[in-house]
Amino acid sequence: MKGKPAEHLRPVAPDDAVGYHARGLARAAEGDRTGAIADFTQALTLDSNLAVAYYDRGNARAGEGDPEAAIADLTQAITLFPELLDKARAYYNRGVARHRQGDWVGAIADYTQALTLDPYCAPAYYNRGVARDEYGLWAGAIADYTRAIDLDPDDVEAYYARGIARDQEGDWAGAGADFSKVIALDPRRALAYYHRGVVRSDEGDLVGAVADLSHAITLLPAGSDKARAYTFWGIARYKQGDRAAAIAGFTRAIGFDPSNAQAYYNRGVARLDQDDRVEAIADLTQAIALFPEQRDKARAYAKRGIAHYGQEDRAKAIADYGEAIALHPYDVASYYNRGNARAEEGDWVGAIADYDAAIALFPDKLDRATAYAKRGLAHRGQGHWEEAIADLTQALELDPGNARAYYERGLAHAEQSDNDQAIDDLYSALELSDDPALCEEAERELDRLEGE
Repeated sequence: MKGKPAEHLRPVAPDDAVGYHARGLARAAEGDRTGAIADFTQALTLDSNLAVAYYDRGNARAGEGDPEAAIADLTQAITLFPELLDKARAYYNRGVARHRQGDWVGAIADYTQALTLDPYCAPAYYNRGVARDEYGLWAGAIADYTRAIDLDPDDVEAYYARGIARDQEGDWAGAGADFSKVIALDPRRALAYYHRGVVRSDEGDLVGAVADLSHAITLLPAGSDKARAYTFWGIARYKQGDRAAAIAGFTRAIGFDPSNAQAYYNRGVARLDQDDRVEAIADLTQAIALFPEQRDKARAYAKRGIAHYGQEDRAKAIADYGEAIALHPYDVASYYNRGNARAEEGDWVGAIADYDAAIALFPDKLDRATAYAKRGLAHRGQGHWEEAIADLTQALELDPGNARAYYERGLAHAEQSDNDQAIDDLYSALELSDDPALCEEAERELDRLEGE
């Protein structure tokens, strides 16, 4: 004999709004959101002021992926609910619906209103932190996650999210502590090991970084996350000076995610360090094609320019430095490097223009000194001896120990027939230099001048 029907399937009296609402709740609990919405709608047809029916229909509609309708229902519930805590729940759920729409401003406003009415709603603090993350409001997000943790000290998601926000703020110690807490609460949380490994690498704890990233690699399934873990494992090994291991890590990363531009870039840099310029150029070319951000493409062009320059293909090097500068106009190293390549090509005007930019952009005085010296040599290449002497003098004011600048200024003075000043500069070069080739050149020039 069949048993009696379940309570939630019993017929409801045609005029029983509360009954329809109750049956809707039962259907929702069983996962029948379509049936639940129909019952809540019938309840509201019978009683348009039944706030809880609007509230529950809004939640069901949100679950069905209809945020617009959910927001409308929850707005009505907010208006009708007499109790503040009920209003707080409705504000919170409307915030969730707006959050899912990508309306971060609206979501933050609703979470804030919910917290005004119920300051102990930990999920509202957490969700508001997530919404603030979307705007890069890291300090506010950290404050929200901290409050969520105060209310629920075992909230692993809040610790994890706060760790990421702290990392973005540059608080590596705080981020590492949060990821350690996540690992203590959930020892198989692979991405916590990954993020702690990245933070440790940034802090210079390379042994700890390699250990964490290795553990993340063990726990992560094949895919883009595993590829990122191999990428940062490779970066840590690179920082340790193990280029071969780094290249192997980047290669594994590419195997798991062939679209991983960062892995191609880093493998290219490591290969360039090993003077494997052909493979470096291939990797950097792939990175240029894959990087979505202009600044990242600029870095790859700049490194590929260095590789072409190392192959003595100055035309390609100049072109790559130009691409890097076009994408990132403040890339001072590319101006300087392009100036060097142009000078070697005899393009003194182009070289001087690049050194002008480098001098304006270099923050370090020793770097500026080097650029002044190079510009002086370019002026000398044009036969502009006075300008050459002025630039080399400026280089020496910034870097009085620059033996090469003394030597080059001595030659420029000699071209001006100022032999006394030339001899003084060449002796200064000899006193300062530990470069046998430079010393030999200076002595040869001194013998010539003193023999005149």
